[in-house]
Amino acid sequence: MKNSHIYAIIGGSVLLLLFILPLRLDARGMGNKEDLVIGADEKIETSILAGAKTITVNGIIEGDIICSAQSILIAGTVTGDVICAGQTITITGTVLGDVRAAAQTVRISGKIERNL
Repeated sequence: MKNSHIYAIIGGSVLLLLFILPLRLDARGMGNKEDLVIGADEKIETSILAGAKTITVNGIIEGDIICSAQSILIAGTVTGDVICAGQTITITGTVLGDVRAAAQTVRISGKIERNL
């Protein structure tokens, strides 16, 4: 009985995400990419979906970042939401939206405009 509730919640969440995500989505680091780095001089003008061993954002993301990695560092600016899962998530930069983080360790010393 409990398993069916969990599957229903997971299935509903996946469907909800499919309808919530913006139509423009930049997929980065998909496959066997070890490190994904968005440099300080880079400006991504759309939401991104990223997967890698380590993800580092030093630049600007004008939209949301949805990511999964062992280690995630947001040191730049994200104008939308941060939705990430990993072993360690560190935010030293600025997030203008909400942060949804699932990790063993979450460190925040930056600025989050909305909810954590």
